[in-house]
Amino acid sequence: MAGMPLLKVVEIYQQLIRRAIERLETEYGEVSPSRVWDEEIPRKGRLPGLSFHFHGVGCTAQIDGYTVNWDWDREGRTDAFEAWKLWQMTRDHPQEFGLWAQLEPMKEELARLCVSGAVIPANEWGVLYRLAPSA
Repeated sequence: MAGMPLLKVVEIYQQLIRRAIERLETEYGEVSPSRVWDEEIPRKGRLPGLSFHFHGVGCTAQIDGYTVNWDWDREGRTDAFEAWKLWQMTRDHPQEFGLWAQLEPMKEELARLCVSGAVIPANEWGVLYRLAPSA
């Protein structure tokens, strides 16, 4: 496909999540859903360049003009992704992300990348993916 490879979109998404978590940790220390549930971290708020809202085991943040939505898994990892979450980041930036600002092509490409082994299922339902170790 022409334009930016979807794996580059995933890389940008994961970088934005890391930056959001770093900003949260600068303000609140270690960030985890349990610390939100224990009311050690506010459920929602604003920091310079970041607004955030924790929900369940995840967080949605506005950072540097992008929306990112992620979850923590049982091991505390935040690197899983799915088409819908990637699309939340890309949909308002069609000039930057081209075809990936549309949900259906993204779903199709993720399925192809899974078959090729570039991404692997992150859960038993096959909805969430992770980059394959060699990707």
